[in-house]
Amino acid sequence: MPSTYPAPLRDRALIALLVYTFARVSAAIGINVADYYYVQGRRSWARLHEKDGKRHEMPAHHLLETYMDAYLADTGLAADKAGPLPHRCRPYQPAYRPDDPHRRAAHDLASGRGGRHGIDGVGAAATADVAKV
Repeated sequence: MPSTYPAPLRDRALIALLVYTFARVSAAIGINVADYYYVQGRRSWARLHEKDGKRHEMPAHHLLETYMDAYLADTGLAADKAGPLPHRCRPYQPAYRPDDPHRRAAHDLASGRGGRHGIDGVGAAATADVAKV
């Protein structure tokens, strides 16, 4: 897996956290860098903040340890202990820019709202006509 873009490493680390700790998604998303730590420099542990203020601390599976260490080393997040562990790799970009009418029309056509642009037969009616043939 190429490490030029950290999203695959982040996703792999988050999925490993979910699978190997049986954590809820909200607990896995809310983990900080300080919540993944080493005890006596040997074994890594994960601390999860669950509902109602409950905290679960558990030793990390060896694959979770491998994936988390690779993600932290590649992104340089290990230095910021208070920072969130799963960071966003790129800012959110909408499917179209509101000021671009061509992208707006293409988005509407793809989502079945072509009548707004004067195109008849797009959406459920076109699907029903194709089904009759």
